[in-house]
Amino acid sequence: MKIKKEAYIIVAVAVLAISVAAISYAAWSNIFTQQGENTIKTGTFNVVSKTSSNINLENAYPIVDAAGKATEGYTFTVQNTGTTAADFEVSLNKVASSTLGDDQIRMAVSGDQKIDPVNVNELPETEVVVAQGDTNSYSGARFILKDTLAPASKENGDDGEKKTYTIKLWLKEDANVSPNEKSIYDTNVVVNAVATMPSSQN
Repeated sequence: MKIKKEAYIIVAVAVLAISVAAISYAAWSNIFTQQGENTIKTGTFNVVSKTSSNINLENAYPIVDAAGKATEGYTFTVQNTGTTAADFEVSLNKVASSTLGDDQIRMAVSGDQKIDPVNVNELPETEVVVAQGDTNSYSGARFILKDTLAPASKENGDDGEKKTYTIKLWLKEDANVSPNEKSIYDTNVVVNAVATMPSSQN
């Protein structure tokens, strides 16, 4: 009987010790829960482009750079009308049916960035980027330039940054072409715009 009584006492003391420990832990800890929600909102991404007529040099023949720079060019304007900053790259896609090599063609660019006359084959090779619905077959692409566009103040805003460029192409002065055979150089100017990731903040 005495043993049973002592066992009850031991159990009672143990329960009391656990209770005291729990109360002590509760007294020395605070738990806080965030008020409100974590919210992520995307900006809008939209870059629009306006272009002039295509370069169409019929009956072309080799000319000096000064004359080439005076020819009609292909002019395009890109504007950011979204609320997300954008980068864009400009390149030339060469149509596979072209019979003239890149080394026979000169190119110059005017606009926010300028490129003095250069052989197209001296431009860096780049990946062919094809727009949806484009059914042409391309044999390669050349990188021209990269630029940025600041965002508009609101969705579909007209105050977003815009850039204008003119690209001119011509047959170089010492081009190795036969005057008795027709040759063709067929390219598409590609403007590939992508949203700019914001830089990380420390």
